[in-house]
Amino acid sequence: MTEPLFTIVIPTYNRAHTVGKAIASCLVQTCRDFEIIVVDDDKSTDDMEGALARFPDAPIRLVPKHRGRAAAARNAGARLARGRYVAFLDADDEFLPDKLEVCRARLEKAPLDLVYSLTYVDRGVGRFWVKPSRGLRHGEDIYDYLFVHKGWVHPSTVVVDAELARSSPFREDLSFGDDTQFAVDMWRRDVRITMIDKPLAIYEDRFDPQRLSQSPVFHPGDTPEHESFIAWVESQKPHMPEGAYRACRAQFLSRFVARSNPRMAFGYIVDGYRAGVISARKGLSQIVQTFAPSIYRRCADAVARRSGCEPPAAVLELRKSY
Repeated sequence: MTEPLFTIVIPTYNRAHTVGKAIASCLVQTCRDFEIIVVDDDKSTDDMEGALARFPDAPIRLVPKHRGRAAAARNAGARLARGRYVAFLDADDEFLPDKLEVCRARLEKAPLDLVYSLTYVDRGVGRFWVKPSRGLRHGEDIYDYLFVHKGWVHPSTVVVDAELARSSPFREDLSFGDDTQFAVDMWRRDVRITMIDKPLAIYEDRFDPQRLSQSPVFHPGDTPEHESFIAWVESQKPHMPEGAYRACRAQFLSRFVARSNPRMAFGYIVDGYRAGVISARKGLSQIVQTFAPSIYRRCADAVARRSGCEPPAAVLELRKSY
């Protein structure tokens, strides 16, 4: 059997109702040289096999009852990959039709780069954000990019050499923030990280407190997701510029300790402002996000509804196809 160029790895946890959309976006790729591996959590209670039965002719392998959450599932998919490159896709998200084609052209020139791209952020309000605001610059410290400038290396945009993915995996104890850790570890290994200045994926960001990206800030108390990510940040402190560390505490860790230690959370934000790594305006916004996440969410949705971009024709055509 001929090995594909790409292996698309999709981790799932009770996502039988969304995975069809993710897979359908793979099946309309202009580059057809791929396989799909779906890794389903062993705690899933829905019918993933039934969801995949809609695609009898698709090159899909299902890994059922896999123990571990998204990071572990991505690693398992990378270990099983037959493709030269691994492209990660969350089960809520979608690829644009030229995603793999554009990445192939870039990787032909620099096969050992980690490439990522802009992404459309769909908050369910009829308009999209486009994130991140810019890519990681040549020679820029990745900690500054991620924490001071709020950059983003979103997993559903990442394509990387399969051997690199296997040798520098996602940390499986980080149920939250493993995407940040993965990018940092790659950068610290001197893997060049380059952003394609074009949206190639759609990130589903509708409110759902069961999603790992949202649940920690809505949970009433400490969780392992808080603790493991905070511990990872502290482990990185010797490698981080001081400003990046203080920005991380102000803009990220403040949200995770707000319920258990609001004084500490507020102190992180004030410290970030005094250090000059967040502005007064961002500091006020951060206070709302940290201490009133539901209000912040509604305000952010309102801003996106008013100021976001209209869904482009490529997205409308994509969604007509399934």
